[in-house]
Amino acid sequence: MFKNNMNKSTVAFIGGVYAGFLLTALLMFIFVVDPIKKEAIKLGYAEMKIETPYDTKSVFTWKVDAK
Repeated sequence: MFKNNMNKSTVAFIGGVYAGFLLTALLMFIFVVDPIKKEAIKLGYAEMKIETPYDTKSVFTWKVDAK
């Protein structure tokens, strides 16, 4: 009985750490990476391109010969 409870708490801990990691990564992407990308595009160091006219996704690329 004790071993079963220990396994459940261990799995819950690992799941919580994993969920915390995913949440932190998502928040960092939203509040850190996106504003940096937008600023780089505004300053002319990067651009957003659409691969083909029919794509719905854009691709962020750094300009090689930026200012």
